[in-house]
Amino acid sequence: MPSRPRHKVVLPGYCYHAYARGNNKRKVFRDDDDYRTYMSFFLEAKEMFNIKILFYCLMPNHLHFIFAAGKQGISKFLHRVQMLYTRYFVKKYDYVGTIWQGRPKTKPIESEEYLLACGQYIENNPVRAGLARRPKDWPHSSYRARCLGSNDRVLT
Repeated sequence: MPSRPRHKVVLPGYCYHAYARGNNKRKVFRDDDDYRTYMSFFLEAKEMFNIKILFYCLMPNHLHFIFAAGKQGISKFLHRVQMLYTRYFVKKYDYVGTIWQGRPKTKPIESEEYLLACGQYIENNPVRAGLARRPKDWPHSSYRARCLGSNDRVLT
């Protein structure tokens, strides 16, 4: 059955929380090359669609990011990243079927307080999941760049 069209309005310059999960909660990132490859597609699309990333975190079976939408909105941006990564994953692992559980979800960030709370939630995800003792120990998030001054092309 085809997906229903979405009629969500995404306004340029406004902030949104986007997240996607692996189908049946399966891992979509199995090794460091997977994380690097996803981020290379992410960076390419970020530049192409003029998206500004404020927070992000990639987990083994899902991902989160907060961004300010560009003039072209976000659906093409999200589609491009997920499509390129899916092709890579299917080829690398000889995988059959969908790797994502539906489309990425987006929610508007309606206040500065919620922006900060949501950003902290995202960056603390690896700690809550038992993957890291502290947010700074997880290499696949914005925490190190935002809080420790590490270089991160995703946030620039």
